[in-house]
Amino acid sequence: MKGFLRSRLSLTLAAFIMVSAAIAIPLSNNIIHSHAQGTVTFTEYPIPTSNSLPLGITAGHDGNLWFTEYDTNQIGRITTAGLVTEFPLPTSCGSTSGCEPFGITAGPDGNLWFTEVNGSTIGRITPSGSITEYPLPFSGSYPNGITAGPDGNLWFTELYQIGRITPSGSITEYPLPLLSPYPNSITAGPDGNLWFTGFQANRGNLIGRITPSGSITEYPLPANSSDPNSITAGPDGNLWFTEFQASQIGRITPSGSITEYPLPTSNSLPADITAGSDGNLWFTEDATNQIGRITPSGSITEYPLPTANSGPYGITAGPDGNLWFTEGNGNNIGRVNLSSTTTFTYPIASSNVRFTIGYGIQNPSLVGPNGCYWDSTKHQYVPFSQLWHAGEDWFAKTSAGATTISAVANGVVKYVSPPGYNYPGAVIIIQHTLSDGSLVYSMYGHLDPQKLLVNVGDTVTKGQSIASGLISQKSEGGDNTHLHWEIRYFFDGSGITKGPNYKQTCSAQPGPGYTWPGQPDNFVFNGTTYRWTNPSQFVAAHM
Repeated sequence: MKGFLRSRLSLTLAAFIMVSAAIAIPLSNNIIHSHAQGTVTFTEYPIPTSNSLPLGITAGHDGNLWFTEYDTNQIGRITTAGLVTEFPLPTSCGSTSGCEPFGITAGPDGNLWFTEVNGSTIGRITPSGSITEYPLPFSGSYPNGITAGPDGNLWFTELYQIGRITPSGSITEYPLPLLSPYPNSITAGPDGNLWFTGFQANRGNLIGRITPSGSITEYPLPANSSDPNSITAGPDGNLWFTEFQASQIGRITPSGSITEYPLPTSNSLPADITAGSDGNLWFTEDATNQIGRITPSGSITEYPLPTANSGPYGITAGPDGNLWFTEGNGNNIGRVNLSSTTTFTYPIASSNVRFTIGYGIQNPSLVGPNGCYWDSTKHQYVPFSQLWHAGEDWFAKTSAGATTISAVANGVVKYVSPPGYNYPGAVIIIQHTLSDGSLVYSMYGHLDPQKLLVNVGDTVTKGQSIASGLISQKSEGGDNTHLHWEIRYFFDGSGITKGPNYKQTCSAQPGPGYTWPGQPDNFVFNGTTYRWTNPSQFVAAHM
């Protein structure tokens, strides 16, 4: 991009600068590509402002992706459906190129925080687009990377220093040893510290660690010219980083042990890296127009992008379970549809299942009114025996407290029953993205509220334990403990309200577990269609 972006943005002490000229790419008002490469698919969305040079990108707490537009002095927001909104910065920093917003991260206060390289400023933007700027003490500090820290503050890199800013705007700076005057990226580590990459020409490259109290430790890399750029926490409890000039991916343990993995394509200039919902690490290759994937064991796969010379740079995991990235030259926001490799499994091992009650059936043995659906012709609640089952009930061989429930596929946790919700037991809903970009949701009911293992927003992998027990249920003196699970094409079933006045939701946000009078394959309620599918058949078709 502009030849290429010097990822460390530190070509000189005087400024972090760009080189060469921009490549003009014609734009469209629609999605310009949805393209398959190998086992993944890509989708690209054009940015309305031309030549904006999008660089940093992050997932916001509002369920959208937020990115920086380095050359047009704006912050951008894109929904998971591809709708882009741009927010101009309030100042231009006295330069035709503007303040040069670069790094961006979601803050603990629900806002987005970003760096302004030319402005030597830390910015904050609310989800509604209101921007506040906090100048750094030194006008030539050129802040670069930024991340949310474990202490509830924001941490960022700047020339010669690591900085910390509280959500209220109070700034503290920690000088670095002379070995690393050019810190680049920074991330929160699994050990409760902050980890960063550092570079100094002809003097060494390193990975640094800073505690929340400001104590700094440096770990030199084997080569003096590898140019470490981005760093992120991996799913394996280690830190993973890109080596821009060496065309390598590096891994460092919290104790400081370093391993390096050369990329198959030489001179690829790997820029940014992030952990994906599939349990792997994903990175951009700026020079060779590829997105790369590396497993925790070090196996690497590269995927060419559909738009030539697009200059992929920033990359992040999205709230939809996919990867989202910036294309500096292409002036696009791209999406890697991880779901194309998603496979499914069962929530309880089949060897641990005593028997099941199937999907889409009526159970004559159930007695009494359900307290949900109201038959206006008979002026009574519909008996349970007439309802259609919207999922399956699985009865385990193990006891309630010893039955482990697993996620059926990679995904993102969208709902966990709030404290105090105990009809009987708790509910978890996980969102999964399929190969065509469409979404399905797996729902797990009758869980022991004291044994939930995930929270809303967590990324989970197929087979990961999400609850370590079911709530014990008795029926007519017998053991009725079971898992109710569903595969559905909608998330929120709270629109299925409780009769007869339809003023209350039926079983809160997860939905009722049964339908009436229509069957769950195509259930219409108050003008809205809710669709379930046979969960066992769906899993069998996606294994």
